[in-house]
Amino acid sequence: MKNIDGIDDIAATAPLVLTGLQRPLVEMSVLVPSSFPVAYAAKNAVISARNSYTQEYPDSVRRVLEQQQQVIEALSRDCTQRGDIATEELQALTDKHQATRQRFEERQRHREKGIFALAKHNFLSKWRHTPGVGTLSKDFIQQTDRVIAKLRDERSESESTESTYQADQCVQREHERKQTKRTRLSRLFTGIGMPGMFTGMLGAKSGCAAELVELGTSDVAVKAAAASTSAALQTATCGIMIGAQFAQGMSGALNARIHAADHRRIREDLAAVQDISAHLPAHVREVYEQDAKYRLAASARNQALDGMLTAGQTLMLGANVAALTCPPVAAPLVVPGAILTVASSLGNAISDWQCETHLGEDASEPVKQRIRLDNLGPRLRKQPLREVVQDVSTQFAGNQEQLVRTQLWNDILEVLKKEASGGKRLSDMERYQRVLDRNHRLLKSGKLLPSGVKRLNELREKHYPPTWFKGSADELQKRLSQEMLKHPASDTILDQPDFQKKVLKATASDLAGRSSARPLFRDDTGQLRRTLAADKSFFKHLEENESDGDVYRRRRNVYLARELRKADRFARADSRSALSDLARVTMRRPEKASALEADDRAKPQIANFLANASGRSES
Repeated sequence: MKNIDGIDDIAATAPLVLTGLQRPLVEMSVLVPSSFPVAYAAKNAVISARNSYTQEYPDSVRRVLEQQQQVIEALSRDCTQRGDIATEELQALTDKHQATRQRFEERQRHREKGIFALAKHNFLSKWRHTPGVGTLSKDFIQQTDRVIAKLRDERSESESTESTYQADQCVQREHERKQTKRTRLSRLFTGIGMPGMFTGMLGAKSGCAAELVELGTSDVAVKAAAASTSAALQTATCGIMIGAQFAQGMSGALNARIHAADHRRIREDLAAVQDISAHLPAHVREVYEQDAKYRLAASARNQALDGMLTAGQTLMLGANVAALTCPPVAAPLVVPGAILTVASSLGNAISDWQCETHLGEDASEPVKQRIRLDNLGPRLRKQPLREVVQDVSTQFAGNQEQLVRTQLWNDILEVLKKEASGGKRLSDMERYQRVLDRNHRLLKSGKLLPSGVKRLNELREKHYPPTWFKGSADELQKRLSQEMLKHPASDTILDQPDFQKKVLKATASDLAGRSSARPLFRDDTGQLRRTLAADKSFFKHLEENESDGDVYRRRRNVYLARELRKADRFARADSRSALSDLARVTMRRPEKASALEADDRAKPQIANFLANASGRSES
């Protein structure tokens, strides 16, 4: 709800097709109910813009500085082990890192003093041509290349694989910093445009109210005053909307640039992985390419939507300018501008949600921290590159396999949920058929990649045949609960207070009308509890009352399966990113033709992993 755009544009079409009393009434009927969501979106846009300046961008610079330190430490080890060569170049690299850090800390001190102190600092820096963090970071990357070149020239041997990896990671952190800076500017324009749109809507509503007074009175003086007020408010509203639409159009143009840069990076990563595809199992190549295809399509779609937003806002801006200077010209611009703006706003909201879901960004932070792969430098220091590539590709395949299984759990639980919520008891074949129907819709919905849908059908036929669905729904819930609790992320999810509160609230709602659950809602004196807590007495009651325990298990299973699916999507995206990093490292090595030797053990390793993962769910 950060950017709900186009509502004002819909209202602006009313004067073109309606006359008399209908015009202000229709315009008010659109503006009044939509003011609340637009006000909420404007608030979120301002908060998002402020967070980009005060938190997200500084954090991206800190990640750059941390990675620069990793580069210095890795190259220092190389220089020491090779007889203290390239010491001057390494010292220059350290100096550039210190200069970048000092420059960043200086800006942070001025930022803490307030926006005016920061603006003055930025102006003086531009006036004196003082290099900024971006320029210094670029110089650091160039100096890193000089140190590596010195190592290769003096001893005719390359730097360590760890140094290559850390240098590549420094380039990636700098790319992320640039993207965050562009996002910061885009959100700034959105933070200006959305409040401007809301202010313009307030002005339009006031103008409509004045027009209603003008049309509804016969007093000449009141009519004249209302007409003057309405004309003044309409002129002011047009001016405000011009500024808001310019800001929103700039935001769309900047977002298109951001998505174009992401598009190029996805292509580069795909090309790097394809270059080492001979050393990867076929299943890993297939999943990676399908994932890249999905993200490329999403990036292209986002660029098209950003272009639509910019075009729509440009047309609406032109319409408002024409309304002040040449009203007949405004009519042909308003309708297409409103259509483009509304379509792009809705499309962007859906596309952003789909991308965040695909990447698992909606997983909780504790789960992300547990899953996220750390910097691979220490592993590359101890293991050959080909072994690390095999380990990461194995993990990537395992994450995809686990995601498929988690999706199957969700489909089964959705079928059992409908049965438990008052529906008739289904036979084992009816349950299986409903699960099968849900599985068939997965390919069209995009929740799984094509290879994932194929693998899901194999898992269902092997481990969840019609005979698996025999028994009561609670018995099936118990079987699924035992399987889900074996998931590596289950313990982390179950320990989160927010998750526990959500399950407890849903369970209490289901148990509220049961006589067997009355002790849960009353204390020892018989008084109603103010709050229900998942304490020892709560779980003791569930153990003693099997039917109440079944209710709790059903709720926990549904919420746990959803969170596990988010975790598996994030894990797949994280391991895919690590595999891309290693592919780029391989291409940067001077001996890249032999950096990854053909190792036939890789394919059996993947096959054994998948076979073991499949065997864990056999009933």
